[in-house]
Parts: sequence; structure tokens; C-alpha cells
Amino acid sequence: MKKKMYLQMISTVVCAAMFSGLTGCQEKASGATEATVVDQTLVNDVVSCTTNSPSLNTADANGLSYLREYMSYFTDGVIGVCYLGHREKGDTKPLADWIQTSAPQLVKKLPFILEIAADKERVLGDGYGDLFCFVPKDTFSTLSVNRTEWISDEYGVYPYDGEELYYSEYAEPVLVFANYEQYWDESNVKISALSGSGGYMQWCPYRDLDNNGVLGIPFYYKEDSYAGIYEAKLLIDFTHFGTDTQMKDPFHWNAWDYIKNLDPYDVMDDGWGVPYDTALMNTKWQCGDNWYISFGEGNCDPAYAGRVEIYKKAEQEQNYQVMYSGLWRMENEYLRMETTSTSGKNTNNGSYLILVSPSGEQMDMYMDYRTGSIPPFFIEGTGFMTLTYRYK
Repeated sequence: MKKKMYLQMISTVVCAAMFSGLTGCQEKASGATEATVVDQTLVNDVVSCTTNSPSLNTADANGLSYLREYMSYFTDGVIGVCYLGHREKGDTKPLADWIQTSAPQLVKKLPFILEIAADKERVLGDGYGDLFCFVPKDTFSTLSVNRTEWISDEYGVYPYDGEELYYSEYAEPVLVFANYEQYWDESNVKISALSGSGGYMQWCPYRDLDNNGVLGIPFYYKEDSYAGIYEAKLLIDFTHFGTDTQMKDPFHWNAWDYIKNLDPYDVMDDGWGVPYDTALMNTKWQCGDNWYISFGEGNCDPAYAGRVEIYKKAEQEQNYQVMYSGLWRMENEYLRMETTSTSGKNTNNGSYLILVSPSGEQMDMYMDYRTGSIPPFFIEGTGFMTLTYRYK
């Protein structure tokens, strides 16, 4: 994957102190939304994403617990959000009925949204405009909703907090109407959220009208031992929950789903793809400074594509020696390797997701998420490595 720059993290203590005031301002960034964030631990091992399969049952008839369990798999997200539609000024239809008409599939899966509409204390804003639903990830989240005013000076444009519409240290889901005067990314409300795990974000909710109305989700750059550096999104968008194939339950994710969720733009839009067996046959790939791997063709059990050899050289030497050898084949997106060390004492078997760059010069390889196995040339404690094509 492409490597990207970092944004500096701040500590949970500083974040909590900022949140308590709720009067600070946030400079508007050009392009992506700028957000204040807390550094969290690295994304949980993807193995844990497949160990539980909760289901929507009678004990959770309104869908809230189900959604929160779903959101718990998105470790970067601080709070969930969905867009329910644009309500015109002067519309007299009862809000619950309006939502039922505007987003029928969503409320069928998550009927608790209609319950919010009946609680006037949790319906915030002008009563018309773009309607968003915000759902804290847990019952210990703090949430504040303020009206905001955009002030410009010689240094830029800033949102300043105005009237407080909602504040709770044990926040419940809320509905928020947002409007703007001149620019669609300068809405008149601001959301500030602090999750029970310490994640923090601020956002003036808006839809990107230059990009098909998608939500302007704030993010920061983060490194994960499994996926490298990616855009960590601070909001979990469940607008299409239950109706969009891209919202596949993380309870049933495989490694491909996991990578697409973490960095969809990197693996979907820049042409990186999964190679066929024939594309790997008779190729060699450098694995860091001291290892390389060679994929052969045939001369083996016909169930496999060929033989594979993994070479290593000592730090100050030039000559490589075979350390592991065995068999390989492609299984859909995964490279299956079954190797044994030359001493015969160690085996290394696994199915590794691989993606090759459009130029064919780079190959991203990921750990076997099912077993936790990593190839011998991976740095201990990491789950991702970029290999480069070797011409000799």
C-alpha cells in the first residue's frame, strides 16, 4: 500500500480537558475535514473480527445493541452517524412518519431511530434541513451538540460554539438537523464526542455536494501493524446499514474485507490487484534487505502451481542461502504457501492476502488472519510487508 504522512496524536488527558470546555474552535481545513483526535491502540487483531457472530434477536428488538456491537469492530470510530434525508422547512408531517418514508430500509433494521423522534429532548437543531442520527458507541460516551457560527479573519475560517443544544456524559442517540447559509461545509451545528475508550472528535455535520452528497467524514492518518498507514475514520457511517453489500457484517469479514474497510481508496481506486498463478510463476521478490522469495513453475503436486524457495543472507554478506522450501498456489485473493526449513526442524504454512501494484514492481503481503501465521521474512510483531520485484 502507499505510505502516507502522519498527523500528530494527542493524549487522552489533553483530549478530555478540551472536551470539558466545549468552547474551543477548530480551523477549517481545505479538502478533507480536520479533526482533533486521540491516539488509540493499534487496530485489534483481525482474528477477533471473526470469533463472534451476534444477531438481531428479540432481546434487542429496536436494534441499538446490535448496532453498537457492530460499531465496536470499527476501532477508530468515536461515534456512529447516518444521514436520514433532507426535510423541507414548513413540513408538518410527524417526524417519525417522515423518517419512515425517507429511510424505510434503515429504520426497518434499526427501529430505535423512530423512538428518538418521539423524544423532543433528543431532536436537535432547526427542525428542518439535513437530518443526521448520531449513536454513541457505548453507554459511557460523552456527547455535546452546539449551535455554531463561522467567523473569518486573515488566517482562515473558524466555527465558534454558540447555544448548547445537548450535553450528557452518558449520551443517548440523538437526531440533529443541520443547515448552512452560504457554504455547504459550514453547517450551523457542531458535534463533540468522547467515547468510553478515550477517542475524541469534533465535526460540523455536512454532506459533500461536490461528491454525490457523501458525508464529510473526519479522519486522521494512522499506522496499523496489519494494514500499514491508512485513513482512520472517526465516524462510523451506517447510512446504508443492512442494505449495502459494502456494509458486510464484520462478524463475517475475511482479510480482504478488513483491508477494504481500513483503506478502501488505496486498494480499490489505485489499481492494486490480486495476481493469477501464472503472473507469479518464475518471479523473485525482495523481502526487506536480507530476504527474497522465488516462485517456481510446476515440478510438483498438480494441486499446486509450483515450488517456492525463501532465501536469506547474513547482515554483512552478499550470498543468499535457501532457508525454507516447499509448495505454493493462489487461492482466490490468497497466496497459499507450505514450506519447511532446510534443517527440517521448522514448518511455515499460511494463506496470505497479496496485492500487486499496477506497475508490477511492488507486492503487498498480509499475515494469515485466520491462524496468525506470518512468513519467515516478516518483522516480528507486524502483519504487513511490501515486497519489490527482483530482476536477478
